[in-house]
Amino acid sequence: MTFIVLTSSYGSVLLRRKFCFLACLFSLSSALFCAQVGNIIFNQIGTLKVPKDLIDYNIHLKSGEEFSQDKLNDDIKALYDTGYFSDVEAKTATTADGKINIDFTLTNVPRIKDILIKGNDKFTTEKIMEAVRLHNSEPLVQKQLQESIANIKTLYSDNGYYEANVFPSMINEPGGDVVVTFNIQENQRIKVDNVYFTGNTVFSSWTLKDEVQTSHSYLNWVLDWGLYDEAVAKQDEMRLRNLYWTKGYLDFKTTLEVKKVEDDPDYVNVTFNITEGEPYKVGKIKVIGNTVFSEEEIMTLMRITTGEVYNYQLEEASIEAIKTKFDKLGYCDIICKADIAPDFNTHIVDIIFQITEGQPYDIRNINISGNKITKDYVIRRELPIQPGDPVNNRLIDTGKSRLMAMNYFSKVETFTTSTPVPGEKDVNYEVEEKSTAKASIGGGFSTDGGVVGRLSLTESNFDITDPSTYFRGGGQRMALLAQIGNEMSNVSLDFSEPWLFGIPLRLDASGFWSLRVFPNWNEMHLGTQWGLTKQVGNFNSVGLSYILDFVEVTKFNSNYPQWFQDQYGGWSRKGAFTLTAERDTRDDLFNPSSGYYLSGKGLFNSVAFGSDSNYYGLEATGHGYWSFFEKFLILHVGTKIATTGGLSSNNDVPIYQKYFLGGQNSLRGFEFMSVSPMVAPSMPGGGLSMWTGTIEIEHPIYRMDAFTLKGYPFVDVGNAWTNAWEYGFNMNVGLGYGLKVTVPAITSVPLRFDLGIPVSRTDSSYATSPQFYFDVGADY
Repeated sequence: MTFIVLTSSYGSVLLRRKFCFLACLFSLSSALFCAQVGNIIFNQIGTLKVPKDLIDYNIHLKSGEEFSQDKLNDDIKALYDTGYFSDVEAKTATTADGKINIDFTLTNVPRIKDILIKGNDKFTTEKIMEAVRLHNSEPLVQKQLQESIANIKTLYSDNGYYEANVFPSMINEPGGDVVVTFNIQENQRIKVDNVYFTGNTVFSSWTLKDEVQTSHSYLNWVLDWGLYDEAVAKQDEMRLRNLYWTKGYLDFKTTLEVKKVEDDPDYVNVTFNITEGEPYKVGKIKVIGNTVFSEEEIMTLMRITTGEVYNYQLEEASIEAIKTKFDKLGYCDIICKADIAPDFNTHIVDIIFQITEGQPYDIRNINISGNKITKDYVIRRELPIQPGDPVNNRLIDTGKSRLMAMNYFSKVETFTTSTPVPGEKDVNYEVEEKSTAKASIGGGFSTDGGVVGRLSLTESNFDITDPSTYFRGGGQRMALLAQIGNEMSNVSLDFSEPWLFGIPLRLDASGFWSLRVFPNWNEMHLGTQWGLTKQVGNFNSVGLSYILDFVEVTKFNSNYPQWFQDQYGGWSRKGAFTLTAERDTRDDLFNPSSGYYLSGKGLFNSVAFGSDSNYYGLEATGHGYWSFFEKFLILHVGTKIATTGGLSSNNDVPIYQKYFLGGQNSLRGFEFMSVSPMVAPSMPGGGLSMWTGTIEIEHPIYRMDAFTLKGYPFVDVGNAWTNAWEYGFNMNVGLGYGLKVTVPAITSVPLRFDLGIPVSRTDSSYATSPQFYFDVGADY
């Protein structure tokens, strides 16, 4: 008896079952007598044969097993789903001894002779082929064909070509081969012209624009900025929802509307149509599932409270606080989620925090893998956990953050694994190392430093003790920097050991040479500096450093009196110890929006330390940052006060220790190093005391991904006085406006442009004209 169970044709799935009366009888008899499977034969039609092992892997029926019509149907489907066959046909026949032989006829898919790309102008054929899953001389698998089409369309959509289409075509060749052609219709790249918001009253359109990533860019004609991305726009809807949920608007809804600009089909206008609803207040708060801590204990952790407006961020913060409390005891599998029950009529929302505690675990071993260069101890010393500690997910993540901050690894993965010991788990850190050797060539230009070219060679994972690894992997830092410019040149070799003697005590050593062309004289420095720095807690540090510096002062402006040139010119020697204490709570080094920075320094220069004179210096600095209107405005208030003096006479203080104000980094609105007591008309001689203060209000102007443009009005005040500890109320004042541009592709340091106007001068010789400052640079 023969039964055709399934037949599939290339390009589509065609299921045909021909069951006749005999088939029914056979099925009945096989069910009654439990017929066994006899021989299974595979006949492949086509030039490209599929290995028998692969076929056997997809077959569940085996010789000698009980025959099942359902299993046979499943096997036919499984073979077809492999993609290697365009048609699958199975025939069964009963033998004399009652067994059932199965004969599969498998029509192989054609072999790919060649793959062609047509219609591509925006991307090279090589680039598109990276997205193609098919390969020459391999089977034409339908699943891989569809994945290739999807990958090509994704390549185009990721670059703004959301209307690109891909049409495959196949041409049969003699011998059963096929040529596959991907015909691409690129269409136009879609750019964002405007982003609109309708229905919003709680937040301004400006605030909402700052929240979403879909935006217009004036640089979209040269860079891949400001392109419309449907996936990003959908994510923007969630960002808007989360923003409104921080104000209790749980009924918030938005619909996305995208329309092409009529007179320019390359652009679209994106509109978020918002329905805000009314804010909800928090009603009852309940905790369930807790056994380790009482409900009263957990309620003290709540950041969200009954009676206040519902805030999604405070709800999430409450969840994190609960999980942190359990984490400290080793409950690493704890699950905590909040279920909200809003009442549309009363606009009251009840919150139930559901806790699944799990059990506590301690750490058995900490396993580190993937570090081929970095020494094991360099990684372990950064981890805040040790074997025997509770398995604390927060501390495990802190260790991951510390490892990533070292900038030695492109990726750090953490996970825990069970052990044979009850109540213990292993913690695993998998790292993926990246190159830590860096050579960069760059340049810059500033009003205070002129034009400069820069060459830098850095190894941030240096090991001075291990030549077998080419001096790598020890967590030290070695850097060679050379800068040449028209006003500033220097060469330095720097070494840093962050864990001196195996404790977190940083040793810094440096050898340097520099030549500085100041407005009224030149300075050359040659020396060495050594320092120790100890971190105290998360925000504080103290340091002690020693410097031995040979200094030559030359080429004074001829308008300086001869006695001044004789006293301060020529060679001198500095040998000084400096004690420093710092506290830094800023949230970002280059773009802070909160926190403060405090610093105090005391310098003691003496012949006992290698100097040729005796003097001291004291300095205190403070900067504070406060944000308003959800970081729309950032207030910066800064001040610096310093004094220096000779131990026997003020004549002991060299000119490079004195204070000269003016310029982009001290007193804007005044010329560089122009503000100080005068020793001759318009000839600053330097002060022994100084004070400066600044106020800035930073606001956003434009943002696109990592590129940001911010502006800030500012007021700078300050002065320098003749004697040590001499201060007065006579101040110089400069007003102005500045721009700060962040372009990570060029440099990690923001570019600054400032325009300052002197509005109050303590000396009539100070320039009255506005002063423009800029500081730009780039590394490659």
